[in-house]
Amino acid sequence: MKNLSLIKLILSFSISLLAFNFSHAQSDAQAVKDGFNKYQVLLQEKKFNEAMTYIYPELFTLVPKEQLLKILNQTFSNPMLEVKMGESKVTKTGQVQEINGKKYMIITYKGVTQMKPGGNAEQQALLKDRMQAGFNEQFGAENVTYNESTGFFTIHMEKEAVAISTDAKNWTYLSIEAQQKLMIEKILPAEIVAQVF
Repeated sequence: MKNLSLIKLILSFSISLLAFNFSHAQSDAQAVKDGFNKYQVLLQEKKFNEAMTYIYPELFTLVPKEQLLKILNQTFSNPMLEVKMGESKVTKTGQVQEINGKKYMIITYKGVTQMKPGGNAEQQALLKDRMQAGFNEQFGAENVTYNESTGFFTIHMEKEAVAISTDAKNWTYLSIEAQQKLMIEKILPAEIVAQVF
């Protein structure tokens, strides 16, 4: 009888602990998704200064914030290229991993971007072919379409990012790009880098 009571107590405690861990994991994932969505909306609305608060601050030790802002402003105001960011959505969240006092979560997201070459008709035709080849190589031909009537390329992409926090409430993000591996290795723990490359 005493053993049965002890087993019930241990079982009850285990179930409570599992329920707590599950709800805590769900709240972490929701906080990551909510923050990422806010970040993406700011980018869509071209509120780049505000969007910088969602970028992992360690990135600015390698690329100054002012330089990143300049690149974003130039990209979105370039007369030779019209860029429209569509909605991005987190489709998968990983487990929170705590390393050296910081929390990391690898996420997968899908997004849509539209781009249209600018300039006169001859420039547009030349850029169109170059852009088509570049987009096909980078994103896969199956993810790139061109609309003859609007002149826009539509690119569907699936990417990974790492969410980083010190308090599991306020998350910042670092998009993972293969061509930036050397830079990413300088600011993320090796354990995380090994999981995204």
